Amino acid sequence: MDEQFEANAVIIPRGEDASAGLGAMMKNFNKGVPLSFGSSASAQVEINRYNTIVFSRTTLEEIIKKYNLIKVYKIDSTSDDAMESAILRLRKKIATHETNNDAYEIVVKSKSPKLSSDIANSLVDAINNKIISLEVTKSKESRLFLEKRVEDIRVELRNSEDSLRAYQEISGLIDVKNQMQGLFTVYSELETELITKQLQKSVLERLYSKNHPEVKSTEIQISEYQKKLNKIKSEDEPGSVVLAIKNIPKKTAEYLRRFRTVEINNALLEFIIPLYEQAKIEEKKDFPILQVIDYAIPPKNPSMPRIYLALAISFFIMTLSALFYLISELLNNSVNPKLEYLRGEFSWKRKK
Repeated sequence: MDEQFEANAVIIPRGEDASAGLGAMMKNFNKGVPLSFGSSASAQVEINRYNTIVFSRTTLEEIIKKYNLIKVYKIDSTSDDAMESAILRLRKKIATHETNNDAYEIVVKSKSPKLSSDIANSLVDAINNKIISLEVTKSKESRLFLEKRVEDIRVELRNSEDSLRAYQEISGLIDVKNQMQGLFTVYSELETELITKQLQKSVLERLYSKNHPEVKSTEIQISEYQKKLNKIKSEDEPGSVVLAIKNIPKKTAEYLRRFRTVEINNALLEFIIPLYEQAKIEEKKDFPILQVIDYAIPPKNPSMPRIYLALAISFFIMTLSALFYLISELLNNSVNPKLEYLRGEFSWKRKK
């Protein structure tokens, strides 16, 4: 069998928080929420993604074409299944695993030291390029979504400002805020937080699954804000200076409603614009994002396949056993006087 050379490259998997993008920004809005996120779980997800990329047909075909492996493997290029045969051969030459130090290692075998290291490094590049492509696509989708929300909120803000100004002219109410400070502050802040959390939830659901802890936490907060708002709308708090909404004169309530809408739209715009700007930045990312510890270098010595090492050990043990058996038979059946004397001595000692 031809000598095989092993080359390996080592990568540290990125955790869920490794990319300081939209996900990291969204986490800042939930500071103080008692949640725990397992870095090992997110690293395992990243490793699974690396394996999917490395062993995908697209990646393997690119490697085969780049290094002309159909010729290297001496496969008939005119055959209909030449590429399929080359893919099967190449898959057997690649091994990936997680090291004891939680790193991701790619090992490639080849008859050529340089070819094995070149393929290993090309696989690292393939992982990096594919992850960039996936994340740019995801960032573009997020940017388009946020862009639409920014435009909608700006329109709603403009309309709410026009509505408030028109009502001020009709009603003559100009500064109700100072007259109803307690109710205005409590209710406006609660409703602003509620609408903001609802928007935050819609963004999180695009970044993660609906069962993600961040999404679940935001849903709980939305529910709590809704309960508080319903209570303020329906009943007075005992001993509180804040009146229930139903007890406010109609004209004042209408003014507060319109003013509150302006405040809410302003808060939403402040919340979403940084996310929108971050999404635009991430969409333009095209630089390496993998944490590569070791690039592969051409190995100096061939590697002995484990199966052949095991066969060699087994052959040695069998040979040694056969040799002992032959010596034993020779001693038992020999007519040589010296050997007969030795047999007699051993027999006498065993009897004693």
